[in-house]
Amino acid sequence: MMPRFTVQTQLNQHRHTQLKNRQKGSTLIEVMISIFVLSFGVLVLMVAQLRGVSSVQEAGNQTVVAQAAQNLMESMLTNPVLIAPTNDATVAAKDYSFYENLWTGIKSNNNCNDNYTGGQTYDRNGMANIQLCHFKNEVNANLTNIEDINLDVKPDDTLEIKWKMQIADGEDKNLGTDANGMIEYTYSLPISD
Repeated sequence: MMPRFTVQTQLNQHRHTQLKNRQKGSTLIEVMISIFVLSFGVLVLMVAQLRGVSSVQEAGNQTVVAQAAQNLMESMLTNPVLIAPTNDATVAAKDYSFYENLWTGIKSNNNCNDNYTGGQTYDRNGMANIQLCHFKNEVNANLTNIEDINLDVKPDDTLEIKWKMQIADGEDKNLGTDANGMIEYTYSLPISD
């Protein structure tokens, strides 16, 4: 007859071994849940990366238009219409609204010449046409997906540029887009020294 202590010890060891063997691996459900959680995390990171790239491209596009608008504004300062001073004013007022009128014809002109010809004399409108053509060519050369760019000179001598751009594939089409998937942007700057 075996001592009772030995039988009890052997039983405990057998139970311990069975429990140990049962807990060696993961169940199929645990593996599937882990894969799902990991996949969801990777998907979230991919979406964040795409939005980040899109934001960088959008900022670059806005910078191109801002630089071109700044160059146009600086050239406009050299070519205003001077309005004679009134009785209480001592300095002539400057008017830039004729640029807006000229822009209407220039934006539809596909062969816009922005080069000065040596030895040629230019009047105010000729200078403005060249300056506006330079603005248009600068924007179109750097932005391929731009459409419908408009220029507006406000009464308070603010130059306002509005343009539409196609949003990138994969972006949320509900973020301020029109029916064609275009987003409208606006950039304003004062016409001043």
